[in-house]
Amino acid sequence: MLGLVINPNAGGSVKRASAQTISYLDAHSIGYKILSADSPEQMQANLIKAQPSRIVAIGGDGTLQSVLSYVVDKQAELIAIPAGSGNDAARKLGLTSKKISEILHQGLKLEKFQQVDAISVQTNLGKFATIGTLSAGLDSFVNKKANEFNFGGFLKYPIALLNQLPSFRAVDYELIINGNSETFSGMLCSLTNSGIFGGGMKIVPQSKLSDSTLELFKVSTISKPELLTVFPRVYLGTHLTHPAVSVQTLKSLQLNADVDIYADGEPLGFGGYQAELLGGVLKVAI
Repeated sequence: MLGLVINPNAGGSVKRASAQTISYLDAHSIGYKILSADSPEQMQANLIKAQPSRIVAIGGDGTLQSVLSYVVDKQAELIAIPAGSGNDAARKLGLTSKKISEILHQGLKLEKFQQVDAISVQTNLGKFATIGTLSAGLDSFVNKKANEFNFGGFLKYPIALLNQLPSFRAVDYELIINGNSETFSGMLCSLTNSGIFGGGMKIVPQSKLSDSTLELFKVSTISKPELLTVFPRVYLGTHLTHPAVSVQTLKSLQLNADVDIYADGEPLGFGGYQAELLGGVLKVAI
């Protein structure tokens, strides 16, 4: 069964993408069931009840986040229609440059799917799966603020950064990387599979979704004026030469810190997480 996942509270871009998707499905006599929910928890319940073997998710990174645990657990096939404000995962998959009909044709008619890695995440609130970036630090503070804005687009992340930076203090981290312990004090500590977050920030440009590795992106403690000089370079991916920036490849991470944990803009818990690579567990139409 084909499940059509639509955020009922989303704006005009999702409504337009939903209308195009439904028009395509009806034109090709493809049956579907619309699955909507007001929260990720309710979405999981709806998916488990409906048991779709293939999902069309219409929206942004938050919509993808709401279905990934089910997709991983049930080995369902995923067709992602980018229609959110960030679309970082879809951007990395090369979907943002494609027409909706092209994406649907690849998944529903040609049945062409790519095997993609994911991240299994355990927090104080439960177990999750994500495809993009785990945030714990200044980036999670910015995520939290950006989610309060009632406008979309990439500008909300820089604006949220300028709002949060004056009161921000460096975070003390305890890390266990592939079984080895270390401490670290810094501005942020992001674990990424896609290398992109915040509406197009290329934190680790060389990251690939299907290379069976994760990247740990760290920014050590620097002055706030210095951070603001480095920040614009993130959109071009030229920030990696700064001495405060480091990238490390790994397959598992335990992080402890007194901060909120976010995954692609969605809150997952507080105080840290345990994460591990799930190699090639997602089948995504591209």
